[in-house]
Amino acid sequence: MSLVRPEHRLLALALPVGGEEAAREIRGLCAGPMDWEYLLDAGYRLGARAQLGDAIRGAGAAVPEGVRLECQEALTRGVMRFIVATRVMDDLRRALHAAGVRFLVLKGLSLASEIYRQPGLRPIGDLDILVAPGDLDKALGALRGLGYGMPAGSLPVYFYRRHHFHLTLLKDGWYGMPVELHWDTQPYFSLSRIPSGEFWASARLLGVEGLELMVPGREETFLYLAQHLMRHILSFGTRTQEDPVGALLEPARRGRLAWIADLALLARSRPGLDWDRVGALSRRWGLEPELAGLREYLARAGLWPAGARDHGRQETDFERGPGIAARAGEMFPRLTRPIPALQMRPILALRLLHFACPGARWIRWRYELGERSGGGRVAWFSLLHALATMGRAARMAAAIAGFRLSAAGRRPGEARVQDARRGRANVQNGRIGARG
Repeated sequence: MSLVRPEHRLLALALPVGGEEAAREIRGLCAGPMDWEYLLDAGYRLGARAQLGDAIRGAGAAVPEGVRLECQEALTRGVMRFIVATRVMDDLRRALHAAGVRFLVLKGLSLASEIYRQPGLRPIGDLDILVAPGDLDKALGALRGLGYGMPAGSLPVYFYRRHHFHLTLLKDGWYGMPVELHWDTQPYFSLSRIPSGEFWASARLLGVEGLELMVPGREETFLYLAQHLMRHILSFGTRTQEDPVGALLEPARRGRLAWIADLALLARSRPGLDWDRVGALSRRWGLEPELAGLREYLARAGLWPAGARDHGRQETDFERGPGIAARAGEMFPRLTRPIPALQMRPILALRLLHFACPGARWIRWRYELGERSGGGRVAWFSLLHALATMGRAARMAAAIAGFRLSAAGRRPGEARVQDARRGRANVQNGRIGARG
């Protein structure tokens, strides 16, 4: 007997790739005991209410009217969000082209348009664009011209340039939508590496509601999404495979069901992916563990295409599972809450340990040492890599501490200035009162 909550199973079946067998199970689940309030809450946290309503409607299942209305409202919001995202992207496109900046659109908007039956089924929280590092200043200038700026409490831009791979920009107004401006596809502390030249060389034109936007190639997009998913859910372990929805709801993971749907739909889309190319890219980019885990995860859910080649089966001598990160998230929930200034969750910093001590096979791959390299040479490179990693992490921590200390040091001075201004104003008001 399955120990998976029926609410979790129903959300898993809501992925927009099911057939008649999934529809029968959906009808059976809806006819049985169901905590509808929990279902809606979980659907909201996973960004899956619109997909849930669409799956229930397609299966012809009977649900409480309140559940149907909540899901329909989510779909309506999704459609409106897509329209707003398209409008904002048009503004971004014009401004960036005028500044001579080439860019690629990543994730949400392009996926919602290309692989979903209805764009509103795929929630869009922000707009992700990738520019070349050399164009970052021009891109920032163009976005500032549109009214975009750093969120309150952010660190200086040069901190993100030196230590991060993207930054978030906000704009006031009813149709304002956050923009994530990327100049790399991954954080520095990553066990894989997507070469910038290869990624940009795969660019293709995609039509989105009358806009022609540049997006990565389909195979490149698939692997980019796979490593993005891994960064957030930390692992495709046994616990994840048994209850994928429950795993995404864990505080240490904080995933979106749409990320699973993106990969499942892209894997099954027509024309199909070139799986030999996917395998070759995963080997060159060090993404074989992600590809192997994703294949097993989707296969258990019946979402892996029957004609897809089995790539990424190679065993690795380093672990990419949640391990200490998942346990730390359960013990210390504060580690799972995003820090706006860092634009990341502290829990992800624990993966620095995996990056610093990744194992001999990864060292051989990263530094192109070859399988015949002696153990002494591999050990030497491993030591240098660990020292360089910890040194970079220490510099980043020192920069954060420096910014915090300098900000704290400015506050008393600013307070004294404000007190002096208020004092002068009070004196002036007193004089006016005496004259009156």
